Amino acid sequence: FKRAFWAGVLKMLAATALMALVCVLLSGGLSGVLPAGKLGELVLLAVTAGVGVGVYFLAALALGLDEAKLAAGLAKRLLKRG
Repeated sequence: FKRAFWAGVLKMLAATALMALVCVLLSGGLSGVLPAGKLGELVLLAVTAGVGVGVYFLAALALGLDEAKLAAGLAKRLLKRG
């Protein structure tokens, strides 16, 4: 494989590691605050997953991943259309 391929893989791994860390910390912090039961678990999942997606996307952009740049460009075009 080419060097650029492995550089991209390493950037994705770094973004994934950051996302995982944030999700674990957030989950631990919220689990004591949210109500027990299925509703609390659902809220915890939704919040943690949403934040995780955001962290991964921002990390991918910061690391210069082409896929993140493409997604950001598509989102900007869609928002301009209104």
